Amino acid sequence: MNIVKIFLITGLFLMNVSCKSSYDPSLPLIHTDTLQLFPHFYSHLPDMPSPFQNAEGREFLLAQSNEGNYCFFDVTQENGDRRDVIRGHRGKGNQLKVPVSEIPAIYSNGLHQESELHSVTSISGKSIAQITVDGWPGNASWAGFLCHRENIISLLSADNRLVKEMDLTHWDLARPLFHVWNLIWSYSNLTTSWRKDHITKIFYNGHKIGLEFEGGRGWQTSLFNDSLTGSYRIRLNSLEASSSNLENNFDEVFFSELAPYYIMRYGFYEGHTEYRIDPRAVAMLFSLTTYPKLARSGILPQSSDTITCPNGYIEMIDGWNRFKAVLSLKENDKDGFLQALHQLYQESTDQIRRLCLTEIVKQNQADMALLIAELGGQNWESDTVASNALVKLGPVAIPSLQNLFFDLSADSIARWNALCILYRIGLTEPQKILVEAEQDQTWIIRKEAAYIRQEMANSVR
Repeated sequence: MNIVKIFLITGLFLMNVSCKSSYDPSLPLIHTDTLQLFPHFYSHLPDMPSPFQNAEGREFLLAQSNEGNYCFFDVTQENGDRRDVIRGHRGKGNQLKVPVSEIPAIYSNGLHQESELHSVTSISGKSIAQITVDGWPGNASWAGFLCHRENIISLLSADNRLVKEMDLTHWDLARPLFHVWNLIWSYSNLTTSWRKDHITKIFYNGHKIGLEFEGGRGWQTSLFNDSLTGSYRIRLNSLEASSSNLENNFDEVFFSELAPYYIMRYGFYEGHTEYRIDPRAVAMLFSLTTYPKLARSGILPQSSDTITCPNGYIEMIDGWNRFKAVLSLKENDKDGFLQALHQLYQESTDQIRRLCLTEIVKQNQADMALLIAELGGQNWESDTVASNALVKLGPVAIPSLQNLFFDLSADSIARWNALCILYRIGLTEPQKILVEAEQDQTWIIRKEAAYIRQEMANSVR
């Protein structure tokens, strides 16, 4: 089939699509063997839909360079090589449906079942309570995945209802983000000599969208137990914003490559942190829905939806310099080193406090009272060091941990930590502790108890 016939067929297809009133997840089918992919450029805008698929099911997206030329990328959503940046694996990863045993409904139809979601005690083998605590600002991420007032189940449930009200699924919303990420992945795997042809625009469902992306110096590990990591910062913005489809500053989407995997597998849009991906913004940006349709459904985004959690990051340049100065005393002034180390530990927070505590543990200077006092969750990184040290102490630590857990006046995070560590060491009085935990006033303690009881039941089978 020659290129003229392709364009005629495409034109007829687009006329039919424009008459549809609802989102159609199928892509236009184009039969062509003349298409050339990036790094080939077209000087004029190709008269073809974007995205589209060919007869083999490969998916393609049209983009534009900063020099004004046009190019196509293969952006097929598929299962590729392993993606685990920390361990040097930089493939596409698993982009198709992934069965998560605790939440099977989303694997079946792209949406959660509410009753199933509220009864779950773990996701991908990680306890719901642990996911929630790790998601708060300053824990697994400085900015956080959740606000302190949120828990992972209430968040997943709320976003699930929102997506359902839009007559979409989490798969529908993940797909265009995968297309964008696969474009970036393909581009970034080409030789650096092509970097001068930076891609600044994409074409999606008849609309032009601005694209900015860059690889980060580090990486962000997944909140879930799935080995995924993110290292890119990706920003999309509508170049055709108008009151008819995008309002209230919801004309851009900022995300990392973790986002499409999160959405596809868990229906997770990263809470209300600065990294949140609002499902309505994604749907409007990629023309999966319209502003009038959201207005009729009463689910328009409001300005309050953009409120984010406080960022847990603290500038620590001075702390790093002080820590280096303390370490310089280690070889020649042992007493001065230990005194300075303990002083800096008491005065520091977060990473510096964690480094100091790690060194204190190495020097056998960490007594039980110091480790127990660190479990309050005020300094997440040193909290983790203390937890691991207590687990290593084993049965010796059990009486102090039990005293902390049964002290109802203690900080709830500290009591939850004590419960987690006791389970890792081995509960000596499981019935007494679990009954108490299951009736606790704190949600994360009740959820952790449910998870522990479930895991203990599974181990007996």
